[in-house]
Amino acid sequence: MERPPRRPLLDFDHLVGSFLRFFDGGFDSDDLQKKERGYKEEAADILKGKLGKDAFEAMLREGHYAEVCEIAKQVLQSTNLAHPIEKAKFVDGIENIANQERFANALYDLLHGSGEMEGRFAMFCGLLGDGREQVDDSDVLPISCERWQMDVHEAIDHETHG
Repeated sequence: MERPPRRPLLDFDHLVGSFLRFFDGGFDSDDLQKKERGYKEEAADILKGKLGKDAFEAMLREGHYAEVCEIAKQVLQSTNLAHPIEKAKFVDGIENIANQERFANALYDLLHGSGEMEGRFAMFCGLLGDGREQVDDSDVLPISCERWQMDVHEAIDHETHG
């Protein structure tokens, strides 16, 4: 029995055409702003308002790590930046009190640290790990970010530079 012919891979022009059919006007489309960008920008603004540098530093100084984790959880859950399974892993990971201080400090470094954003983001993802349970004393939380959309980087960039 012969297999049916494989469907050809979609080329870039086809993908652009599909995007333009869905979002007439491309990246300047009102629909794109309403359906994909607006609520993400609102989430970034909330993050900026609640975890701005001065407020965040005060929270860390006072040991309010659980509050930082709660803010991060609320912001993440208000977007589609991560797959629902990844969101659940994230929530499970930060609900563990032992992880909260490390996560809060890593998030501070990501949002307000020095150095290139790409490097800070990579360090943050390194802390989140690959979803496997921690088996040694390394600084890896049992949270996975490997499937998070790159919109996370855009949201962080908007938050820090927007």
